This record gives sequence, structure tokens and C-alpha cells, in this order.
Amino acid sequence: MDEMRSSTSSREEFMAAVSSAIEDGTLTPPAAGTTGYLWRGAADTWGLAPEALEGEGWQIVFTPFATGSDLNLLEEPDGTMPWVMAGGTPFAHIMVFGSAE
Repeated sequence: MDEMRSSTSSREEFMAAVSSAIEDGTLTPPAAGTTGYLWRGAADTWGLAPEALEGEGWQIVFTPFATGSDLNLLEEPDGTMPWVMAGGTPFAHIMVFGSAE
């Protein structure tokens, strides 16, 4: 993946390269979902306790090729409800929003 990222010039080109590699069998997506956590905030919030954070955080459960229908989840954001983003693609994932509170 690092090689693909360094050999592409845009996010769209990278996503197309990954999709192509999965289609031709040179890259295999994970058989089960994986998780991640993201936080978007000011650089000076790095390392602070959760209750001191200001910004926006969310969890992600990667589920390649899944759709909202497959998982019985929304396919568009609706407030703070979990939903499937990029459904039906190698980049499909469940967005789970939360807060530091």
C-alpha cells in the first residue's frame, strides 16, 4: 500500500490503484473488519486526556465491500447514528461518531 500511495499523485488515483489491485488479485482485502479511531482538532491537543480535548472524534470499522443494506445500517449520515460510508467499495467502513464527553 505504501508503494501505491507513493506512486500516485492524488487520493482518487490511489483509490483507483487499490481497487484495480483487488480486482486483479494482487491485493487481498482483509477477510474480517478492522477498526480505527480518528480525532480532528488543534495540534496542541495531542496527548491530552479525553476530557480536555476540543474537536471531533469518531471510530471506524472497515468492512470492505459491505453496504448499509448488508449490515442493516444507514447509508447516509443522520446525526450521530452509525452509517456505512463508501459502501460496496474496497474502502467501505462504518462511521461511529462520539465525543470526548
